[in-house]
Amino acid sequence: MEQESNSLWKYVTSVACGALLCYAYVRFGFELPGILGIPQRISSEALVTTAEMSLYDCDASDTERLRALSMVLANRPELMLEVNQQLDGAILETVLRRKAVREAKLLKQRVAAYDMALQKPALRSLNERKHKIRDLAKLKRAMLADDLHENEFLIGYLRRRFPDASSDELLDITLGVYQHGLTPEEVRTASADNVEQPHTR
Repeated sequence: MEQESNSLWKYVTSVACGALLCYAYVRFGFELPGILGIPQRISSEALVTTAEMSLYDCDASDTERLRALSMVLANRPELMLEVNQQLDGAILETVLRRKAVREAKLLKQRVAAYDMALQKPALRSLNERKHKIRDLAKLKRAMLADDLHENEFLIGYLRRRFPDASSDELLDITLGVYQHGLTPEEVRTASADNVEQPHTR
């Protein structure tokens, strides 16, 4: 029993230390002194060497090579940073955009929930007083706008990507996510009278 407790404590401690080191690296670029990182570096190099055998194997399938590439990049953060820089930040932007699209779709899906909630007189009256709006479509739009501004990641991403867009335009971009995926060239204005239900694919 005591042995199991010690093992559990070591596991929790190692996880906590790992999380702390990860935070320090991401925030401040801090890394362990070289000598302390030798065991981990040996393990990483072994994984990278094995993965590179498939990555540079011309007979390997694209799926195998992509898996190998993911292992290489996971164990060589400096290579990931270099590749992202060479691609003008495309890797980072793709990851951020993927999350933004997912968040925007979740926000758009709240329209159906609003339809149900606003059928209840008390809830509708409460929201009408809050937003000073009685028109149903405009009321739902105002509620969505509130939710958008409460989503710190999504509103931050949209403001960074569309710095000249107004709050209404950012909401229009969000409402068009199922049709245009937050792509500025394809954005079509979602009018207050046409807050559509999300399309499924």
